[in-house]
Amino acid sequence: MTRETRTPTVETAAEIEELRESQMSSESNTNDRLVPPSELARLVEVQLPAVINWRKRFSNFPKPVRSGESKYFRLWEVMAWWENRRIPASSRNEDEPEGTTYADRARRNLAARTGSLDGGVTLSLAVQEDDASSQQLVEDLLKMMKARVHASATSSTDSLDLLFSLTVLRTTAPATWSSLQQTVIPEEGSAEADKLLRLIGDSVDIQLRNRGHEPGMRVALTRLEFHNPRDLIAVIQASDRLGRIAFRLLLDEHATQARLESNESPTPEGLVRLMAGILVSPERLVRQVYDPNVRGGETLAALVDHFPDPSQVIAHGEGSHRETLRLAEMNLALRGLRAQLKHDPSPPWTRPDRPQITADLVITNPPFNRGRFTGQRRDEIRWPFGPLPQGNDNFAWLQHAVASLNVGGRAAVVLPKIACISTNRRERNIRQAMVERGAVECILTLPPQLFPGTPIAASVWFLRYPTDSRDQVLFIDAGKLGVVENGQRILTDEDQQVIKSAYRSFQADRDSGQTHEGTVGLSAAVPVEVIRDHGYSLNPADYQDLGTREEPSKLLFEAERAVHELALSHAEAQEAEALAHELIVPLLRPHHHDGDLPTDWRYVPLHELCDVKAGPSYSRLPVETRSAAGEIPVVLPKNLHNGRVDGTSEDRVSQRLAEDLARFRLVAGDILCIRSGTIGPPALVTDTQTGWLFGSNLLRLRRKRADTIDAYYLLGYLSQPRILERIKGLASNAIVPSLSTQSLGQFPIALPPFAEQRRIGEALRALDHQITAYRSLVWAATEARTNLVEHLLGGALVPRHNPYVSADPVPYFGEGIFS
Repeated sequence: MTRETRTPTVETAAEIEELRESQMSSESNTNDRLVPPSELARLVEVQLPAVINWRKRFSNFPKPVRSGESKYFRLWEVMAWWENRRIPASSRNEDEPEGTTYADRARRNLAARTGSLDGGVTLSLAVQEDDASSQQLVEDLLKMMKARVHASATSSTDSLDLLFSLTVLRTTAPATWSSLQQTVIPEEGSAEADKLLRLIGDSVDIQLRNRGHEPGMRVALTRLEFHNPRDLIAVIQASDRLGRIAFRLLLDEHATQARLESNESPTPEGLVRLMAGILVSPERLVRQVYDPNVRGGETLAALVDHFPDPSQVIAHGEGSHRETLRLAEMNLALRGLRAQLKHDPSPPWTRPDRPQITADLVITNPPFNRGRFTGQRRDEIRWPFGPLPQGNDNFAWLQHAVASLNVGGRAAVVLPKIACISTNRRERNIRQAMVERGAVECILTLPPQLFPGTPIAASVWFLRYPTDSRDQVLFIDAGKLGVVENGQRILTDEDQQVIKSAYRSFQADRDSGQTHEGTVGLSAAVPVEVIRDHGYSLNPADYQDLGTREEPSKLLFEAERAVHELALSHAEAQEAEALAHELIVPLLRPHHHDGDLPTDWRYVPLHELCDVKAGPSYSRLPVETRSAAGEIPVVLPKNLHNGRVDGTSEDRVSQRLAEDLARFRLVAGDILCIRSGTIGPPALVTDTQTGWLFGSNLLRLRRKRADTIDAYYLLGYLSQPRILERIKGLASNAIVPSLSTQSLGQFPIALPPFAEQRRIGEALRALDHQITAYRSLVWAATEARTNLVEHLLGGALVPRHNPYVSADPVPYFGEGIFS
């Protein structure tokens, strides 16, 4: 007799409770968690009334935390209280000696339950993810949720809460996730879908409670109502590749949908990576990190990503928004970090009864120019660098950050640029005290448009535990860095590296006792005496001329080169225009015919013209095999631009792996199409990319005969907007739209005689070349203008003229270039 295998179903509340209890006992066991009174009673083997009696009789018994109608206690607080309460002789077990405390009994029972006194977070295998695939996955899931969930029954963020929850369970609770992946719902399964949502919410709430944070996900998820209950299973299965990058993208979406104020919106990703990269260094031991305005946990998460063993680090954080703080806890859980996050609507320095947090690293992006000060009057607090001005807390955040540092600790604080240059007497006095006592290490001016929702210019203050030294202060002006994408400026990896290199160079010179000369055009290291002479202004623009200046001959060479490049680009653009005109004009003649196509044209299925091949599976080409240090580039969807393959791919694999995947190598004339997600225009492979690999999310078209179909003709045909729309329609309406080799192979191609294909292809190629040439011309003109403006208007170069011939200046650069 064989055993019948059955896919698990959500059938009874008992199954849910069993899974919940299993998760509680096996996947979290830290003393930081929130527990109900009943669990406190079980831990110390007393009846529930005893716990209630303790709370009523003793004023120093820890206060509970409310969540809806339920009450929870922070286990570490109760453990501390139990340390001072010995178990009466009549209540001791046989193996408990005299003097045993309730804390001793609780620790023994915790160890018996979990097998560990310390506990920890169980992480599943890391999901394979990159920026492009995560972006596409999130977009697809958001569309999927919008189409399959009743909007009227939910708030704007409930669907996001489900995706947040699934991301956390997929990463931190592998047993629960495995059960969810195998669950099925019967045909009429509304009740089962509701149970499954409660299970997901309860599972995440347990994770939150076990980490000491208030639960709340079950309430949000039970508001969800799917059009078809089975759609919930589809969402769960589609979430199997969610990870840290996707969680960060969901945080940004949450800020938009929840309409968070600027003081709660996530700090831009490029900025937090930059701040963390400067703060963390391999030689510095870090045990405690702290963010007094934690937002979505992105700053602490960026720090953790630089640590080889996050489990050895404790993160502290405070926030004024309960829901965002809950997301921060989930964000840090993905990284296996022990976090102690506290909700408090007031700033951290306003409650004298709150224990002082000290850390090795402090990183924060506090509210700009806001005065949320309540409780103690400002003048009653002894501020380390001087009393605060009225009206805003900018300098309170700065002083709190320094006061929270351990000896040798360092901090990074984002503030509005006005804090560097304000003329307010108290603010100037605080800057003076911080500079003179060696607390200010570096001031970084940020580019505009970096923060969504606010035009305020910002800077980052890099601070250190006061040393009373008179070292130089580094000023970095990054105002011209960054690129604009979708109306938002971002700091690219290259921008971050340039800034970090400038800082590392300064740090190396300072540690070796040398005077730092700065980085031309970017940074200057300024002695305290000079800052004193400038009235303690911390504006990098005030010190931009103090770095090493370029030799006049070098400036002249740069200017002449810029103008020469402009002249060459202009000539190339003219040549491209002439060639395109020559090839296009003969084609501009009408062809009269009665059918859809001229008589000598025909429709041919694509598979008769080309071999259509999908890229290697994710298991054969996983993310971890790719790096900038590899030998053979891998083409991904993000590398397809304007009908060409970007030749700067940093995703590379070893020569050996490329040989194993020889069937997926490229040759000139191949055409690449995006396979799933957002299907955009195809791209042509040139000689430059011959030998490269193409990735999992692409399809390769390789011509069967070069004399049957012209590559440029085929590229142009498939790039037409109306054709692209038809191809998108071929993508299956599954969880994630996907284009199969079979469906694309059946797509009809309108095919003229080969000679006409060649003429059309050459004309299209000429037009593409003309577009590229004019783009280069615009770039060269922009570079020339930027170069000349900087040198001419700055006085480094001056126009040359002949006073004996004319009073009008004679152009020194580019005479006769365009004549």
